[in-house]
Amino acid sequence: MTKPLVSVVIPVYNMEEFLEETLDSVLSSDYPNFEVIVMDDGSKDRSLEIAESYKSRYENVRVYTQVNSGVATARNHAISKAGGVYILPVDADNRISKN
Repeated sequence: MTKPLVSVVIPVYNMEEFLEETLDSVLSSDYPNFEVIVMDDGSKDRSLEIAESYKSRYENVRVYTQVNSGVATARNHAISKAGGVYILPVDADNRISKN
C-alpha cells in the first residue's frame, strides 16, 4: 500500500548558512513518499542558488520564488503549491530527524 504524499514546505529568506543542512535532513527521511517545496522569499544571498542545486539533483524538490513578502506569506504560497495529503512546515534553519 502506498503511503500518502507528504509536502514539506520550506520558506526561505537569506538562509544560505543553514539551507543545505535543512534540505539534507529532510531528504534523508525514511518516509518513502514526500515532496519538498522551497519558497524563496526574495533572498539576496545564495539561498535560491542552493535550492536550485537540490532541485537539479532530486526530482521530489520543487523551487519557487516570490517578491519578499515575509515568512507567513512565503509559507502559505508554498502550501498553495503542495500536492500532499499532509503538510509539514519546516523553517529553513531547522533540521528534522531521519524517521
